[in-house]
Amino acid sequence: MNKNKWVATALAWCFSALMVYGCVMIGVSIADDLTEGPTGVSFYGVLLALVLGVSVYGLCLTVFDSLTLDYQDYGQASFWLGVIAGVCVLMVPFYTVLQGGHERVLAYQKGAPELQSYLQVNFARLDRCAEPVDSGILLESDLEACLDKSPLYPFEVRLLKEAQEQFKLLGHVLRIDESIVPISIATGNGGIMVMPMESDTKVYGISLSDLDGYQSRVAALLRRW
Repeated sequence: MNKNKWVATALAWCFSALMVYGCVMIGVSIADDLTEGPTGVSFYGVLLALVLGVSVYGLCLTVFDSLTLDYQDYGQASFWLGVIAGVCVLMVPFYTVLQGGHERVLAYQKGAPELQSYLQVNFARLDRCAEPVDSGILLESDLEACLDKSPLYPFEVRLLKEAQEQFKLLGHVLRIDESIVPISIATGNGGIMVMPMESDTKVYGISLSDLDGYQSRVAALLRRW
């Protein structure tokens, strides 16, 4: 293999490693949302594993094909990289289902009274941290701004980070933003086809009435785990 081909091959494998790493991070993001219970975590984990596994296979096949000009050498490698990516997506959600979820919700329950009380007492101050002010609704941007700009005691930093982690459980859906994202699908001949897919992003906010029912929601969530 000549020098140029070695460089192309190294670039292709580096790209593949980055793809697999990205899949691990997506698996982490799925596992962080405990509100759907173990069934929801498992379902979305399997669904994304299939989609990303096929996407990684198609992209790696195309990169190997274009950089190395040797499709036969890397067809099988691309397939196994797709399998590895799918498994990586599943690792964290399945760990959460098998071990982590129940313990995390127990920690939520233990700290719920303190977190609820802090957010209720400081609601107006926190709501003014970010601009524009959404009176009566705490947004994730409010918590981020408070952590970045406000002088805080260590216990406040801890509680605000807990609020960020549990934002969906603390609040409610304000709106759903629709967008189009490209999905790569292997064509079977060394190429990929990019298909548009609708993606809905839920935007959450916290009101004072949400905080009134926070502890009961944590108790209900614990029963699911």
